[in-house]
Amino acid sequence: MEDFMHEFDDVNMKQVANAFFYAAFTEFFGTDSLVFESGAACESAFNRFAPWFIEQYFPEEEGMDSHELIESLGLSEYFLDECEIGVEVDELEGIFIGVMYGRFKEIIRTGATDDDSKNLVKLYLADLHVPAYVIYKNAAKNADNAEKIFKAILEDQPLDLNAHHFLVELFKHTGQFEEARKEYQRLLKLIPEDAVILHNYAVFLTEMEEFEDARTLFEKAIELDPEEEVFRYSYENFLKRLGREVS
Repeated sequence: MEDFMHEFDDVNMKQVANAFFYAAFTEFFGTDSLVFESGAACESAFNRFAPWFIEQYFPEEEGMDSHELIESLGLSEYFLDECEIGVEVDELEGIFIGVMYGRFKEIIRTGATDDDSKNLVKLYLADLHVPAYVIYKNAAKNADNAEKIFKAILEDQPLDLNAHHFLVELFKHTGQFEEARKEYQRLLKLIPEDAVILHNYAVFLTEMEEFEDARTLFEKAIELDPEEEVFRYSYENFLKRLGREVS
């Protein structure tokens, strides 16, 4: 979308483009989230949307066509898929397209824990192409049921780091800080030398203002992986904050 937004050179192009497209999408479809029974149904809907979008929002632009717009959104690769296709837009994050997205939303919001449900959620949690906002947004709709499905995944696979991450973030979001602490401690009992988990727990303890324990964990994480710049950056920020707290 950035290519169509050249008149906004002095602002954050991506955010402007996302907000602009969000407004158009919700105006045309009347919602920010759609689920299509197949790729063909998705293609039909966006073949109607694309020319309308160009006519309504870019009437003076020359050389812009529907095919270009659809390609720029990354939709066309899903058009031949026979599975359910979900499309969601966010005012800041842009567009997300996911196979079986409607089913994923249903699972997160109802807490279904059968094997097929858990496997689909696991795929979403592990897919780097799924923006975190998609998972957080759905989990927030029913935090109790989201917690249930994340825990069910961890019961089957205690070392699933993606389920661990989102469960901890859910606990923090809902103010269950002691539960978040217990989840970090549970995982560190299983993998006590994992530098990333040690670092993340140190960040959490800093937020809880438990500075001495946080310092120990930061230093252990750096000792295990001295080349990781993120660890050093976090530790430097920690020391700056610690200096302000002491003052």
